[in-house]
Amino acid sequence: MKGDYSYDVPQGVTLQQCVQGSEWSLTSLATPSSALIDIAQTNTEIHEQSLQSKTSFDLPLSSETLFFLTRGQLLGGILHVETSPNQAQDSAKVNIVIRYDRPELRDLTKACVLSRRQGENGIGVFAPIWRRYPGSRYSIRFEMTIILPEPTRSSAPFVIKNFETDIPNSAHMLDDLNGLASFDSISLRGSNGIIKADSLNATKGKIHTSNGGISGKFHSTHELVLETSNGPIKVAVELESDESSPSLKARTSNGLVEAGVSLLSASASGGTFDVSLRTSNAPLRASFRDSPVDSHLKFEATTSNSPAFVSLNPAYEGSFHLRTSSSEGPAIRRRSGIEDPTGKGRSRQVVYKLIGKKESIGDIYWGDKKTPNGMVDVRTSNGHLSLEV
Repeated sequence: MKGDYSYDVPQGVTLQQCVQGSEWSLTSLATPSSALIDIAQTNTEIHEQSLQSKTSFDLPLSSETLFFLTRGQLLGGILHVETSPNQAQDSAKVNIVIRYDRPELRDLTKACVLSRRQGENGIGVFAPIWRRYPGSRYSIRFEMTIILPEPTRSSAPFVIKNFETDIPNSAHMLDDLNGLASFDSISLRGSNGIIKADSLNATKGKIHTSNGGISGKFHSTHELVLETSNGPIKVAVELESDESSPSLKARTSNGLVEAGVSLLSASASGGTFDVSLRTSNAPLRASFRDSPVDSHLKFEATTSNSPAFVSLNPAYEGSFHLRTSSSEGPAIRRRSGIEDPTGKGRSRQVVYKLIGKKESIGDIYWGDKKTPNGMVDVRTSNGHLSLEV
């Protein structure tokens, strides 16, 4: 077997300390938690292997970057982020479990402490890259659990400077971190697996997978990017403007996009926001649940061969441009009984510049004078398009 495989260690990454072979702790096989099984895809069926080993590491929470990566031809699994009041305040615990069928696979799998540039610390799991495909009995499934500390009652949530994952053929699950931990920057990258965040607060966030959905609650003050393919995006997103112009970009294909967006301003009014949603061959639904008065929104939404529905917040003022190739044409639904969000008693105006079979253009504003605060552009093909104002 020696010489039939190699390891893929990314350029710039240094292996500081590794656990391999008998250094793993052999444990009795335990069934993964129901939550982990529920979100696992077929490529991460970590409950099917017959042998199990584990190890653990600690990383300094003060690191400039905490990063986690896996590499291996037949390696896949799940990364889970949780918190514990018992975790030391200055470190993150990383527990790793591997499951496999052949005893020699434990000898070929390495879990390592990693370093990159100065102040960047990480953990990696490395399994063989085979020169000849050995068969599915050589597959290895991992479960990596990252345990963050919980702040004391008198302290603010922990702020992690930069958090990165790069775990092909794997899924992510993040517990509710609201009020416990936030991130200046976070990048989650997987493939062939879902990404689920119960609650994630980040200044900048980039979430990427493929052949799996993205779901959860997100809060951002600068930029949030959600990307997948062949999977749905179902999210609740808060964009908060505090001397910033936060943006949301959500992209998929062949999967539903369903986004509930809340636009927030530290000063309770104003703010500039940019929201872009895109899919194909699947429905698109977006609702703006909250919006400051006198804010500026640029919103673009695109799908194909499916319906699109958008519900604007009553505070929205600006233009709209709706396009569809459906024979029904775009429809605008006006809510009844909505009141002026400024409390001035103004009436809601919807003024059409163009009403066509496949296209509608116009403006929405309060009172007698148009305020060019926003732009809404929604398009689809072969599907109904509806805008609620």
